[in-house]
Amino acid sequence: MVSKARYHVVASTGKSDKKEFLMQLGAEEVISRNDFFDTSQKSLLNAKWIAAVDNVGGNTLSTIIRSTKPHGVVTSVGWLNQIN
Repeated sequence: MVSKARYHVVASTGKSDKKEFLMQLGAEEVISRNDFFDTSQKSLLNAKWIAAVDNVGGNTLSTIIRSTKPHGVVTSVGWLNQIN
């Protein structure tokens, strides 16, 4: 849906065998979850995303929020536990 609106869609996964599936869903780029995680505990990171949808939570959600551009939007789908 987002790719049809001509946005550059980046998907993150911990399962390398899911890359093709994510590309079929509309991702233009698939990155490894391990390459995406930031454990530095910095309050803010380099701004990368104007919008994000997260269904994982935890460090993934924390990294997304800290690297979202000003006025960007983050949607979290599912249960939210705690962010360390």
